[in-house]
Order: sequence, then C-alpha cells, then structure tokens
Amino acid sequence: MNMNKKLYIAAAVLMVLAACSKDEIDRWSDKSFAWFSAENNDFTFVSHPEVAENGTYLVPIPFRVATTVSDRDRQLEVEVTRQPADNRTQYELQKPVLFRANHIVDTMYVKVTNSAHLAEVPDTVSFTIRESADFLPGLTDRVTTNLCLFNGFAKPSWWNANTDYYMGYFTQLKMSVYYAVTGGEESPIDDDGWQGNKFRFIIYMLREYVSKNNVRYPADDPNAPGELVTFSNGKY
Repeated sequence: MNMNKKLYIAAAVLMVLAACSKDEIDRWSDKSFAWFSAENNDFTFVSHPEVAENGTYLVPIPFRVATTVSDRDRQLEVEVTRQPADNRTQYELQKPVLFRANHIVDTMYVKVTNSAHLAEVPDTVSFTIRESADFLPGLTDRVTTNLCLFNGFAKPSWWNANTDYYMGYFTQLKMSVYYAVTGGEESPIDDDGWQGNKFRFIIYMLREYVSKNNVRYPADDPNAPGELVTFSNGKY
C-alpha cells in the first residue's frame, strides 16, 4: 500500500472518530450487544403430545451476543411488545432473562399453556430486547422476535411448490400422517432429489399408512370431503 493511500485511510478513521462524542464512544465500547437468533419462533403442542390440554411447556427462544466471556451471569432486559390477540392465550416470560457465565450463546424461556382454542386460532406474542446494565440491543432486524403459537403442524421449510407437485398440497391431516410415518419433519429428499430412493421409499410408506388406516378427510372438509389423503401431484 502506498503512502498516500495509508494517509487517506488514517484520515477517514479520524473523521469517523471525531464525529462521535467521547460519551458515545464510551457507550459503544463499554457495553455488549444482544439479539435474537431468529425473527420467528413457531411452536405447536402437536410436537409435544405429552403435554395435556391446559398443561404448560417452556418454549426455548435462543439469543446471541457480541461480548467478551465473563465469569458472572449478565441480564437482558426483554419487553413484551405485542400481546396475544386472543385473551385465552396464556403465556409467561420467564424472568430474569440471563446470559450465563462462560457462555457464548444462551436461551430465554416462555411458559405457554396448551389451550384448545389454538387448534383453530393462531396467535402471536412479540418480545424486544431493550438496553440494560449489561447489554445494548444488537442487530436491528433481530432485536424483536415473534413467538407464533398454533396447535397444528407448522409447514416445514422444505414443503414448497416442488413439494406440492410431487406430494400434493400441504394440509394438517397430511402432515399428521407424515409425522406418524417418519416421526418428525425431516425432509423426504436427500442429495438424490425427488427421484432418489429416500423420497420413493417415504412416499410408498405414506401411501401404505393411509391405505391400511383408511385415513380420510372429514365429510365437511372444503377441499376433499370424505376422500382418502393423497400423496401425489397437486392433490389434497
């Protein structure tokens, strides 16, 4: 790097520092930063059949920090910035929200109640990180996170337009069959894609399950009343 370029960079750095007051520089250098790991956290009790109706579960919401490792617990200030739309939705943010000593990531918890209405009415609670004695809000697009509650199956990220073509449209009943056969939400495709052995085997097992258990949509279903669940091109 030539001398003129070095002088230019040094001058630019000095201009940036000069634009900040000493108080502002101290504020940014003395504090650590915290933000949530994801913008949305989808939760459904369907994945936790051990929780009875009106039972409770602690939903983990991970967060990240930019800080030095410390030998003491530090506290995040988290505010509820969106209350549930339905007054039957019960939740409780577990406080204090701590970033534990000697950790580089951590988790806050929200206690939610398995309410019957969530099978029909999705609801959302939002949380925002505020300034505390130990942390400043970090990444602006991750300072707030949403806890999305619904007592059904969340549509997995792999169920897209291609999935609609090969497996048919996403439905709650179809996803319940998928859980029963595979035990979870793992994608049915691997590196071999939609024509691979993994996908072919899973489709075979899904169709076998439907046939043996006579899995049909309810008679009042608007899309496929009384019909067998179908895993094929663009079908319900």
